[in-house]
Amino acid sequence: MPTDDTTDPTPEPVEPTTPPTTEPPADPSGLADAGKRALDAERKARSEAEKAAKAATAELDKLRKSAMSDQEKAIEAAKASARSELLAEVGAERVENAVRAAIAGRAVDADAILDGLDRAKFLNEDGRPDVAKISEWVDRIAPKSSANKPKDLGQGARPGATGPVQITDREALKTMTVDEINKAREEGRLDSLMGRSK
Repeated sequence: MPTDDTTDPTPEPVEPTTPPTTEPPADPSGLADAGKRALDAERKARSEAEKAAKAATAELDKLRKSAMSDQEKAIEAAKASARSELLAEVGAERVENAVRAAIAGRAVDADAILDGLDRAKFLNEDGRPDVAKISEWVDRIAPKSSANKPKDLGQGARPGATGPVQITDREALKTMTVDEINKAREEGRLDSLMGRSK
């Protein structure tokens, strides 16, 4: 017996929707006052949560240490000592590399500066070099000077040049007429090519 199937297998057409138009925000940062306040509140909450997590971790470590036997405490102390020695050694190398990078391009002997340097002064609490502190220190002892500018090779136009633009290529003369060459010579534009100095 045939069944009466009245369902149509083709889907019904869906009306296209247009995306809502948004006007560009008047605020150049893209946030209104409420958005800025929400962002500030979120940042503050995150900072507080990080502080709370650090405090909880410290409390957990304290509880673990109080529950340890003397042997476990000795093992943990040895691990902590080895870790701090390793961080100090690696940190010193990283400080040395950061100092060398900060000194690069200055007329200073990096080895002489690093010879008596207390590298521990430039390490953060986490054992990483404090790049801002290093840069500030290097700027004090070896300021950037104009002596490090590249030597002027006498090529190309210079700002504030007072004389006429020199013709320095003999090939350029081949494209000039006799009158143009004479005029250039009279104006002093061939002085460089002719070996005359001012």
